[in-house]
Amino acid sequence: MNVFWTKDKIKELTRRSEACETDEHIALVLGSTASAVRAARKRHIYGRPDEIAEKAANAEKTALKAKLDVAAQLGTTDAELLTQIGRLLFGDTWQAATCRLLHINKDTMQSYLRDTYRPKPGIYKDLLAAMKTRREEIAEQIERLDKIF
Repeated sequence: MNVFWTKDKIKELTRRSEACETDEHIALVLGSTASAVRAARKRHIYGRPDEIAEKAANAEKTALKAKLDVAAQLGTTDAELLTQIGRLLFGDTWQAATCRLLHINKDTMQSYLRDTYRPKPGIYKDLLAAMKTRREEIAEQIERLDKIF
């Protein structure tokens, strides 16, 4: 947050935020998000309003990064997880098909597989959606075949 406030502006914001009763109100005064202010409060971040807004935003980003580290939460690497999911969805020719599904080029996929770059969070959401769709398609075929046998 690259904001340069005068001492009078900081005093005014401090006075206004001290009069606030809720995080939502503080967020409104500071021009931040309520979730960022709550994240700051949980991490015991206090100080001038400009510091709170900046620290809160950083705390929210850090919490989001930890949450979105999907592979680490599953005790594996991104390369292993992408390989497993890709093979489940598309078989042996999974890389090209997965690239098409995710709208990424082959070099990007190779970077993920070499752990040079981390996949964006949306990658795993798209893969999850594809797996759910595949599960539904399989369930439909099972149901159809069950009627025959």
